[in-house]
Amino acid sequence: MNPRKRWWVLAGVGAAAVVLVAVLATSEESASTVGDAPAAPLQVGQAGTFFGPLPAQPQGQPAAAPLPPPTEAQSEVDRLWPHVRLGPPSAQERSRIRAQWVRFATSYPDNLYVPSEFRPALNEEQRQAARQQLDDTTAMAARMAAQKHADRYAQPPSVADLAQRQTGAAPSEQQARASGVTPAQQRNFFSYRIRELESRIQLVEFYLASDDLAATKKAAATKEVTVWKKELEELTRLRAQIPES
Repeated sequence: MNPRKRWWVLAGVGAAAVVLVAVLATSEESASTVGDAPAAPLQVGQAGTFFGPLPAQPQGQPAAAPLPPPTEAQSEVDRLWPHVRLGPPSAQERSRIRAQWVRFATSYPDNLYVPSEFRPALNEEQRQAARQQLDDTTAMAARMAAQKHADRYAQPPSVADLAQRQTGAAPSEQQARASGVTPAQQRNFFSYRIRELESRIQLVEFYLASDDLAATKKAAATKEVTVWKKELEELTRLRAQIPES
């Protein structure tokens, strides 16, 4: 095609697209001005909670008609591919999830993954202990990351250091003091890691007991739990080696 003709064809297509966008925008604007003013957004439950009560109907507006129950095909789609469902979860699904969390929290009240609305409130002493444990865990993780970065660019280790790493011997008291980490901080770090791993195992095992997972996913999850339990044994062994003071 002649370059001049090609330019005129492209210009014509662009002009048609501009006209189409303008027509659609005008029709949407005119449609939005017809009828009542838009209602205020509904507030579901309390602020920061997911499993709140059903949304309240705004004052001065008639109650909306209840949605029809899901068909068998829709229920099967929601079960097999929940990520493709559009819109917020239904009241029936909220109730089902709430019941599952209640059962799980009853069996594992100390699990880290239980939402706060399903666990009893902590007193001041418990909150302070939890805050201290989290601070110690964060500080230890930062020290370990910094040490790993320093080791990457440090001089080659001595023969004594290599022997200690190969035998798995615990660091001496002088080394522990030089690191600036107290035994209490180490114990808090390992206790939090152990609790997090236990919580993860409990949550997955609880889900494995349900019928919501396919056979292939259950096999993969069971394999993961086996690996986590071995890691849990290692963390428990390391915590037992921490001196009392």
